[in-house]
Amino acid sequence: MSTVETNLTRDDLKRINRCDEYLRTKRILKSINDFKDYEIGTAIYIKHIGTNNFVSSGGFWNTAPNKPPYKYLIIENDDGFIFAKRILGTGALGAEVKCLTTDFNSDSFELVTDEDYLDAMLLDQEYDPAAKEKEYLKKKNKTSRTNEKYRLNFDKALDAYTYLTTVKKGDILWEASTTFGDYMTKYEVEDIEVFKPDPNERSYRYYGHSSRQYGDKHESHLKEGFSIGLRVILKDVTPLDENYTYHRSNKDLMFYNICKSKCGYTHSSILIYNKKPLTPEDTI
Repeated sequence: MSTVETNLTRDDLKRINRCDEYLRTKRILKSINDFKDYEIGTAIYIKHIGTNNFVSSGGFWNTAPNKPPYKYLIIENDDGFIFAKRILGTGALGAEVKCLTTDFNSDSFELVTDEDYLDAMLLDQEYDPAAKEKEYLKKKNKTSRTNEKYRLNFDKALDAYTYLTTVKKGDILWEASTTFGDYMTKYEVEDIEVFKPDPNERSYRYYGHSSRQYGDKHESHLKEGFSIGLRVILKDVTPLDENYTYHRSNKDLMFYNICKSKCGYTHSSILIYNKKPLTPEDTI
């Protein structure tokens, strides 16, 4: 037996606990033990411990409004190494395979079994792991079709320009990041600027070599033959409990923002509505 003194000092323990591979391996071993009993075919969600946040398309956490968390189907359990694929909205499994044991350690995450799966097992019923995703996809599509009725999206530049001539101070418009009502912003028309397009202020731009057009305050009006320019100034008046951004920002609205892509202003189009958009949760 060695006679060398092996008592660990406080500094020794600090050095050990600063060893990244040691800590990572410990977390994996703990996760293996915590996840080893999950069966192949189980549908689960991934939840951050101590919160109501789930992994979703809103980023790493379920911060996106109106979007259910990602659901995964366990496809392999190799002695505690759990492998899973995400269940897509169509009902199919995604191509990517994730090792949940290493990607989501049990110190920080827990695997939450889908309640519908548990009910089906208890009642000996057939289980469709993608039932909720399919239903949500139907609602998204229905919501998008409904919202399209209120979207400002004109076939011709002249029609879009003519619409702006009817806008008044105090009018309310809504913007969303998707056609089914994500990240909505409420705007009030604060002012309307009338200006004369100046050929010396042209800054017409192109995207790469494809010549897809951006809108430009002066050049676009001149290109369409509009002798008077219109700029609608929108003030962000989103209620704080509905504002999913960290700051308010005003927006300029020009005719090329509300034209269909065939008008040529592909990269200027925005999703803006004259009525508050619906979300999938509003759809029956």
